[in-house]
Amino acid sequence: MIERGEELRSLEALLASCHDGDGAFVLVEGGLGSGKSSLLRALRKGALGVSSTVLQARGTEFESGHRYGLVRQMLEHWLAMVGPAEREVMLSGPAAMAVPLLDHHEGLPPGESDARQEEHVHHALLDLLTNLADERPLVLLLDDVHLADSASMRFLRHLGRHLLERPILCCATTSLPATGGGEHGAAPGTVQAFLGPAVLCAFTLRPLSEDGVRAYLASALPGQLSHEAVRAACVATTGNPFFLRELVSELASARQAGRTPGPAHIAGIGPRTVARVVQRWSQHSPRRPVRASTSCVHALAVLGSADSVAQLAEVAGVEISDAADAVDALREAGVIAQEAPLRFTAPIVRNAIYRHMPHSFRYRAHYAAAQSLFEEDAPPERIAEHLLHLPPATDGRAADVLVAAGRTALGKGDPVYALSLARRAAREDVPVSMLPALLAVRGEAEHRTGHPHAARHLRQALELSTESFERASIALHLGAALASDARCEEAAEVYRDAYGEVRTSHPSLARRLHAERGWLGPCAPGTEEIAAEISRELGGTARSGGAEGPLSTAQYLALRATRALLGGEPGDEVIGLVEQALSHDISIREGGLGARVPWFLAFCLFACGRLPEAGKLLDNAIQQAEPSDADSDNLRALRSCVNLSRGLLSEAENDATAALERSGACDERNLGRPFAVLALTELLLLRNQPDAAEHEFAKHGGWEDSRPGGFRSLPLMIARGHLHSAREDGGDDVQDCRRMLELLRETGSGASAFSPAPGIVRRLHALGQKEEARRLALDHLAAARKFGVPYVVAEALSAYAGTVRGDEAVVALEESVRLLDGSPAAVRRCTSLAQLGAALYAAGQPTRARRRLWAAQEIAEAAGTTVLVTRIRRELAAMGVRVRSTLRAGTPSLTPREQRVSALAAEGKRNHEIARILFVTVKTVEWHLSQVYRKLGIASRNELGRITAEGLELAGTGSRLPAMTGGVARGCPERSATRAAQNDRDGGVRQR
Repeated sequence: MIERGEELRSLEALLASCHDGDGAFVLVEGGLGSGKSSLLRALRKGALGVSSTVLQARGTEFESGHRYGLVRQMLEHWLAMVGPAEREVMLSGPAAMAVPLLDHHEGLPPGESDARQEEHVHHALLDLLTNLADERPLVLLLDDVHLADSASMRFLRHLGRHLLERPILCCATTSLPATGGGEHGAAPGTVQAFLGPAVLCAFTLRPLSEDGVRAYLASALPGQLSHEAVRAACVATTGNPFFLRELVSELASARQAGRTPGPAHIAGIGPRTVARVVQRWSQHSPRRPVRASTSCVHALAVLGSADSVAQLAEVAGVEISDAADAVDALREAGVIAQEAPLRFTAPIVRNAIYRHMPHSFRYRAHYAAAQSLFEEDAPPERIAEHLLHLPPATDGRAADVLVAAGRTALGKGDPVYALSLARRAAREDVPVSMLPALLAVRGEAEHRTGHPHAARHLRQALELSTESFERASIALHLGAALASDARCEEAAEVYRDAYGEVRTSHPSLARRLHAERGWLGPCAPGTEEIAAEISRELGGTARSGGAEGPLSTAQYLALRATRALLGGEPGDEVIGLVEQALSHDISIREGGLGARVPWFLAFCLFACGRLPEAGKLLDNAIQQAEPSDADSDNLRALRSCVNLSRGLLSEAENDATAALERSGACDERNLGRPFAVLALTELLLLRNQPDAAEHEFAKHGGWEDSRPGGFRSLPLMIARGHLHSAREDGGDDVQDCRRMLELLRETGSGASAFSPAPGIVRRLHALGQKEEARRLALDHLAAARKFGVPYVVAEALSAYAGTVRGDEAVVALEESVRLLDGSPAAVRRCTSLAQLGAALYAAGQPTRARRRLWAAQEIAEAAGTTVLVTRIRRELAAMGVRVRSTLRAGTPSLTPREQRVSALAAEGKRNHEIARILFVTVKTVEWHLSQVYRKLGIASRNELGRITAEGLELAGTGSRLPAMTGGVARGCPERSATRAAQNDRDGGVRQR
């Protein structure tokens, strides 16, 4: 009865009027499975609860040819229950004319015309019902009256006209569109039109909304399904209650079997019960096209959708006239949608019919469908759906279609399906001229799904191809596959050779190849000389922003900034290059290389401690990217690290999980995947969930599966180091430390910004390698000071303080805390404060130690970092301090998610824009804003903007970088350093 409150209240009111002596005729219309019978059951329960007499009946195709079959069925129960005396009383007077009708062994009185006889029967039946209602109010419940016989329907029309002053409530249900009549039914036209003035009120039961589906799933299934799973359930069932109930039954079985139902699983469910019911409803039609209806249902399940009745008839193997009659009957039953093209009303119906149809018919239907679509020159992807179910052909057309469909699937971002199409095409008799295209599609699909033979097939495709444009296109994918296997020198060579072939004939493709060679520099070892060569070659055109240059100005500056960062150049120079790049219009909608520019610029900002600016840049880029695109996944993966550093653990988890669910480990476009693995692993460890962290790392970050090279390996190695520290796994930990140091030397990276050295120092010291830890700490501190970014220097000081004791440790940690004062890096600031508090207490300064630990506790509680909260409380308890949670008021009382929503609202973003950035519903945004208004004591968004203008601290506000416009960023005047430092605090948490 979800979303049926209005109908229930109306029926309750009519039932109350019936007890007051006023009857009514109610008609409930709805499609197959819309809940009509459930509504009647609810009315029956209410009627019995107020001492009413209830008579009920259901129209069926088996009784539609018998006169007054529905009326007799309605009165059967009463006749069986009453005694002879009561029956004689009720059937006395004018009602006695109904005795021959109710007695199956006697006929109606002879000698009268049919019309006159029917009039007498109507008056007799009405008098009988009136006699029953005189004892107690009478409720008639009639289901599926569109299948009732015509005589019963004419009586219902007569009954409806005489109910006003009788305590009789008649509630009937019918299908949509509710046709009656023809050969066995009530009359031509709809049931409602036939009954006409007899109907006092009519209800139409609509499908459940997405909120209704969510409410039903929440009540029927323990645990919470994801938003994507609820949406998939809504799409699969179209909100139909019957389909939804059967879907829930399948999901419950899956959970009992230990499977977690996701969107893909939900979209493929086809319950047997749905197939049975639809088959039965498809036969609710005149007898002649019943076989045609069944064949058409099966054929439509194979086709998915039919362009015309003729196409459906050809696949079903029936006459076009019979198929047309079947389609009309199936539409009346609510099985087929009313609008073109011909398709089922819900995807779950197609799944159920297809899964449970005879295999022999399925094979014949697929063959007929493929032949029909071939003749109509249908798109290759439609034909390929059927070829996958057929054995190899000999005419050569199938291979061409399958390759073309595979290329389309790759373009739509479905490499798994593309690979299945390519493998199926390889079983055909493939012409030699088609082999390069087949191998190219197969190799690209294998690369994007992590198959080890991707580079081999792409190399074969390149060797067999003779056309320059095709060779260059294949080279793009081959280079990416080689780079994913850490074979960057080979990748650079492939790019260089292909560039030489198309440099003059295809300038745009040449620019893409040249740029890919350039991106190898910051992403992988062994290409520094190649990147330098490209930088020299691009110099003039790129700097001037010439349209004919291989790289745009923004792309060139992003490349330079990333190389400067990883090369260990001072942070001011890196930020300067980033700001120059952001002074140009950058739009994620450019796609391709343009989509990578925001990622690299945000990475530079993140590494330099400019977290609010990095977050804002990523927010705008994600808002412009397609939600299901790989570029969006890369951006969200990096944003997960940014949000984690800011102490926004829930948002970091949402971004990391979404990026990892949709991406493949070896897709060349998944530059950010290792960062999502790092963020997810670290935040689970911060929440004191080491087992979950280890599981997620093994699932998404295993070495053999991901095979990253160079720079992409560092996030995974850092995450693995955190896991070893949590497990206290000494041997593996030392080995990983050595491996990370070797990797840093191999890549030639002097970057202290994204160096794992602090973590290595801590682990080496914990493992007893104290001298080595101290040497590494001093070297890293010197590099960090040269880099000159306070965020990085503070982390280096914290690591160095762990290798010394006494005043030396206190001095280093006090400098670290001072450098982080006002920083949005909540986790790092909390760690330094906690470490300083412990050092001060060890140095005999308990008062100062307590102040630092209290400040750290406040930050840790706001961020929800369970491990840090436990550690700090343990330190305070050791000092004899009674530990309690910190009570906050005003802006600091906002949760991290509320702070984030507040910041975006203060920037002028509307609720639907905030929802898209945070990947939540608009209602969730509205709820968070209502909490913000309550906690801050304000009433509107305007006041929120005023509070921000007055300098109160909201997460993510205050940026010295250019403001965002139509692209990701465009130049604007800088804000003052004082204001930026004040507003850069994350989450509004102040130190005591």
